[in-house]
Parts: sequence; structure tokens; C-alpha cells
Amino acid sequence: GTVSWYGHMSRRDVRTGDTVMPGEQVGLVGNTGHSFGSHLHIEIHPNGGDNPIDPYPWLVRKGLLS
Repeated sequence: GTVSWYGHMSRRDVRTGDTVMPGEQVGLVGNTGHSFGSHLHIEIHPNGGDNPIDPYPWLVRKGLLS
């Protein structure tokens, strides 16, 4: 149910609607659009909703960051 959005990527390895597991590579960090250097923009949308949450605590809860 959770939807993640990624921006400024130089390459995408998955397509819209694909199911991915924690730790799976979805693409490469890039410098596209209106940005000032290579970085990853990530949004986490619980239950596919319109209101993104702060991704850091979500990533910690999922064991992807410490």
C-alpha cells in the first residue's frame, strides 16, 4: 500500500506499478530537472495517499537506516 516517489534519478530500473522490496535497487542517483547537484528526492506516501510523510523515520522503522 505504501507508494514511494523518486526524483532527479539518472536511470530507473523499475516501472510504475512494480513491487519492490526493501533494499532493492530502483535506479541511480542523478542530477535531472531543477537541481544543484546529484542527489535523490524521495517521497513516501502511506497507503498511496496524497500526503507525503517525512521519509527518515519511515526508513528507520523499516530497518533501512539506523
